[in-house]
Amino acid sequence: MLKASNLTSAWHSLYRSKTSTSAATTVLCRCLPATIACTTSMEVEVKKSKFVVKAWHVSSPQEALETLREASDKKASHNCWAYQIGSEFRSSDDGEPAGTAGRPILAAIHGENIDQACVLITRYFGGIQLGPGGLIRAYGGAARNCLRGAPKKALQSMQLFEFRIPWGTHGGVYHVLDTVGAKIQGPESYTEDGYTMITATVDSLKSDQLELLVTEVSAGRVQTKRISKPVFNPLDMEVLHDLSTHA
Repeated sequence: MLKASNLTSAWHSLYRSKTSTSAATTVLCRCLPATIACTTSMEVEVKKSKFVVKAWHVSSPQEALETLREASDKKASHNCWAYQIGSEFRSSDDGEPAGTAGRPILAAIHGENIDQACVLITRYFGGIQLGPGGLIRAYGGAARNCLRGAPKKALQSMQLFEFRIPWGTHGGVYHVLDTVGAKIQGPESYTEDGYTMITATVDSLKSDQLELLVTEVSAGRVQTKRISKPVFNPLDMEVLHDLSTHA
């Protein structure tokens, strides 16, 4: 049985979230992982070798690989890259000594708290060998500087819910969904025994509140189910230009 204190806390939390200041929103966004808001590029020269860095937002490994394939310069000495999409990541040294290019690029992505992004660094050899340490510093530093200077969007963790709604409770459920900022996904469907089925996404931080409030307004008649694990989506409300905490 739900405690009244839990329900009261849920409603109060929603009220506070709706009356928060823009400054508080910025602090929240700075705590979230970020992605690249738009394609960003820069050039760096190290001992006569030119390193051309490009960074993109990507939403799947397939998109990352296709983007990298199209952007690579076959005439260059090396096209080294890395991508990070949730728990999936991959990197390539493209002929550079093992561990001196792809891994430093990937480490830069991790270090800057970037997700759903890929970075390509194309090297044009200038005639001077950099050595393993020099390559690690060159690739890692170039990737890090590009990511720090790139416009970014904070990523919000979203939870997908499925609701089984009996007759007579629709109004209360839709009011709760609107109150917490949930977005309905696709059209309603209907079961043979008279239930309405809907799916909706909500900020993962509000998942527990949503379940409590739906239970309250329906007297426990609505069945809720969390579908799969939370996913990160770019926030449309704000573009953040430097989420790095580094000086």
